[in-house]
Amino acid sequence: MPERPGALAATLYDNDFGNGRNLGVTAKGRLWELPLDLALLSPNGQKLLTTARRGRTPRLVLRDLVTGEGRFFDRFAQPAGSVEVRRVGLRLSTRQPPAWAPGGSAVMGMFGGGPGGGGFSPQVFDLQSGVLIDVADGQPAGFASADTAVTVRKVADDAASGGIAATTTNLRTGRATQLPLELDAPWEADPRSDLAASISPSGETLLLVQDDLGGLRGSTLRLFSMGDGSELPSRSIKDRDAGCALGWLGEDPVIPTKPSHASLPLLGSRPAAGAELVAADRSSGLVAVHPRLQSSCLQLTTPSLEAGPHRAFLSTWTGDWAWYWWQLLLALAAALLLA
Repeated sequence: MPERPGALAATLYDNDFGNGRNLGVTAKGRLWELPLDLALLSPNGQKLLTTARRGRTPRLVLRDLVTGEGRFFDRFAQPAGSVEVRRVGLRLSTRQPPAWAPGGSAVMGMFGGGPGGGGFSPQVFDLQSGVLIDVADGQPAGFASADTAVTVRKVADDAASGGIAATTTNLRTGRATQLPLELDAPWEADPRSDLAASISPSGETLLLVQDDLGGLRGSTLRLFSMGDGSELPSRSIKDRDAGCALGWLGEDPVIPTKPSHASLPLLGSRPAAGAELVAADRSSGLVAVHPRLQSSCLQLTTPSLEAGPHRAFLSTWTGDWAWYWWQLLLALAAALLLA
């Protein structure tokens, strides 16, 4: 990838027959290979958080894809409220997708090797100052505003109906406020699984994904008001690509998908990554990925979603015939002509 490729429209992972690679996608569908360890694209597609190594020491790198500028964070972090700078190894887990703050000023994720050492915990990494800020325990859900981080967790007491609570942390003061979620129905996902959560761009809606029977019966998108914790009408989706970051178009979730062989509609189709816009009244597949790519975790940027798709003749069908239909027609025409 060149130093200044311009804003990207999406990223996805390609297994590449076991070799594995992260790919960046331009607005015209061109692919750039990205670093394998971490390739976290900002919602506007202009910034890429990745890793580089100096010897055996990993470094976080923030790259501006428009200007070509890069900033390295080399084994240091500063605890919030302290003037002492400690040299620590900084690791960002990709098991739970990190979340960008509005404007791309910070990233919240599960960081390890921070000022306290030890295992991974939810923290916000300020990309301007290199400061790690502690937030309330739980799984990262996103940002209700530029200075308000949201985590979610299962609770064992009666403070939250259904046993799930969202906690907001003010990044300026450190004050944490717990919001009990009022579930209209019991939480039916695997109790041992992590919560998959995301906050809408407005900060008004919290999304929790309930995988029914481990995803075998699809997934229920359960929405909650960040004002009072009340549950909003839910939505459903099939073939969610578990472990991938959740997106939004306004107040409607955009969910990465990957169909199983059992749910493929036509003979000759192969599982390929996709993305589905789940509105209140209908769901729409957004992208077709060539089946030659062993793809997963398709993440679309906000500008690409707002611009809308380029309409295709066969929509988002991913069977081999959908990509080579004109060659098949040409071969048939040649055969008829020969006959």
